[in-house]
Amino acid sequence: MTRIPNRSIVAAATLFLAASSVADVGVAALYSRAMTRLRRAPSIGERGVRLLARPIRLAPHQYFPRARLEQHLQRIGYYSNCPGERGCFARSEQSVTVWARYPELPDVAIGWHGDEVSWIATPAGEARHEAIVEPETILTETGDSEGAFSRTRNDPIPYSALDGTSLLDAIVASEDRWFPTHHGVDFGRLALAPLAGGGASTVTMQVARLSVLQDRSRTLVRKINEIGAAMAMERLYSKPAIMTAYVNTVDLGARRGRPIHGFGAAAQEFFGVTDVRRLTVLQSATLVALLNQPSRYLDDLQAGDDTRLRKQRNRVLHLMQRNFPERYAEADMARLERLEAALAPPGAAADALQRSSRHFLDYAASDMPRIDAGRIYLTLDPERQQMALDAVDQGLVDLQQVVRASVTPKLQAALIAIDPHSGDVLAMVGGRSYDESQFNRTASASRQLGSIMKPFDYLAAFERAATEERTDITPATIVVDAPAQFTFPGRRPWRPANYGNDYAGSITWRRALAESRNVSAVKVASWAGLDRVAALWEQASGQRLQDRPPSLTLGAIGGTPVEVARAYTVFANGGVAPALKTVGAAIENGRALDMKVAPEVRVARPETAATVADMLRSVIDQGTARKARAAGFTADAAGKTGTTNDLRDAWFAGFTRDLLAVVWVGRDDNQPLGLTGAQAALPIWTAFMIRATGEQPPMHRKSDGQPQKNTDEHR
Repeated sequence: MTRIPNRSIVAAATLFLAASSVADVGVAALYSRAMTRLRRAPSIGERGVRLLARPIRLAPHQYFPRARLEQHLQRIGYYSNCPGERGCFARSEQSVTVWARYPELPDVAIGWHGDEVSWIATPAGEARHEAIVEPETILTETGDSEGAFSRTRNDPIPYSALDGTSLLDAIVASEDRWFPTHHGVDFGRLALAPLAGGGASTVTMQVARLSVLQDRSRTLVRKINEIGAAMAMERLYSKPAIMTAYVNTVDLGARRGRPIHGFGAAAQEFFGVTDVRRLTVLQSATLVALLNQPSRYLDDLQAGDDTRLRKQRNRVLHLMQRNFPERYAEADMARLERLEAALAPPGAAADALQRSSRHFLDYAASDMPRIDAGRIYLTLDPERQQMALDAVDQGLVDLQQVVRASVTPKLQAALIAIDPHSGDVLAMVGGRSYDESQFNRTASASRQLGSIMKPFDYLAAFERAATEERTDITPATIVVDAPAQFTFPGRRPWRPANYGNDYAGSITWRRALAESRNVSAVKVASWAGLDRVAALWEQASGQRLQDRPPSLTLGAIGGTPVEVARAYTVFANGGVAPALKTVGAAIENGRALDMKVAPEVRVARPETAATVADMLRSVIDQGTARKARAAGFTADAAGKTGTTNDLRDAWFAGFTRDLLAVVWVGRDDNQPLGLTGAQAALPIWTAFMIRATGEQPPMHRKSDGQPQKNTDEHR
């Protein structure tokens, strides 16, 4: 006879089975939700937004020394001797192979002949016509659970550079000894956590909390979600990928007002070590010890007390010896435990590029897409930005010695440099000091343009001639440069004068523009039509004029250096004005965003724009800007000086084949500067362009057979 089980046992078993079923269903649902979330946000190794400068582009036969590339890669945190992994590069006798840190950039192998790039290929040997190399990071911003962003320091480490180091041993020993074998959750540690009084999160769970859930709340719901995300993560990612995400995203305190994320940034900030493979055992243990309470430990050290950090560091050293006795002898670790806990004094700040480009960043802010995590590539060229800053700084020092030392406020200057074909803004300096004034004179200071406008008088005339199919209007056309009175419909008679009341008589249009002669320019503009001049300027600059006075032909209207730069692209780009842009690309969660770019504008015919561009070469070669040649600037270039009434504003706008720059110098109170465009703006432009331009093939030149006379600058 079969014995009937006790009812209480049956009830308990039933309850257990029901609870188990519910738990299984709950875990399955939790796991499923976590998998869905991970697949929507595939990047577990990146927190926040990284703003990068303009990528470096290399082509065969380009001058770019190999040492320069290697120095760049080391400066931005690439590791050598870890071939095949993202964020690494390898050297051979005549080449460098780069495995890009981010998937949107290609892996490349680059060969040299001397200091010239000779070939480019994939690491597998397939030829490529171009290499695109990761640029310098301008800044990183990391968001919190409430959506607020803070500027941080972050220098990623590839796993192969971490593998086998004392740093990895310290992390595993202290934070997750069973990391190599568990499946995301250490259930034994989790069960004992209430009794042990310690944390129970594995490395995988911490990555889930920081990078996936982005939830720091101390609740049971968060912990349950963390477990589900960790289990899903272990299914989708390898152990090295998870550990890499961990070492590059954990919080390690703050220094100099910037939170530090990841051990790469911490090694540089706290010990001046750029390669974690060179960290000592003591340094590795100290960095891992900081994980516990970084802010408190750093505050203690600031106050001269290392007690708490030393105790935590010694705990890490003890665990390293216990878990890896074959690598860390007990006597050696005991000796290290007796040493004080100390960090290296702060070295050079890591935000030099960000500080030097703050006016640019302010200007670019409205163009940047709003993303939670990813990368935004800006158009800023770091080297040219520093060159622009140097040119403005030194130029203002030199000018301040020329004007009365008592002049206040101090002289100000602005510089913008662009690629005239793409419209990319490469450099921007909005004033002598961002710390003293955040006002961006490049983009926001509308100042009278002066003779910067005159090329559009001549462009309008050539456009009219082209419309009427006239062939007798050329740079060699004669204009009588003599006092004259002009009458425009609905306007009072106007008698403009030349600078210094100097008149040249019968001269060519080329010479009149080169010498910036006012009366000649007005005569040319009068024949072309005032409305045509104004319309060309509006199309080229993007400005909308409220009035069209006759004096606009001599630049008696306001404009910013940004507007002037865009307008002058017409002469450098065959009559087409591209929209200026500051953002090249944006990557969010592994996907490139569709960047809306304003269409370029056809302003003038290619042949008329080329004719005026050729006339503007004479400004530099024989005209008002000839001092650029005397200063050593030899590149084929064209440009125009500008000086306004009472010498209040000084301008120079000029370009080579691939680079256009505009400089303005003046005073914020709009009082007279006392200097012309050739005296104040041209030296800054010249100093910048000498450094910023390399050897370029000559642009096609025209000649009208007319000799140019050397003259002093006229507006």
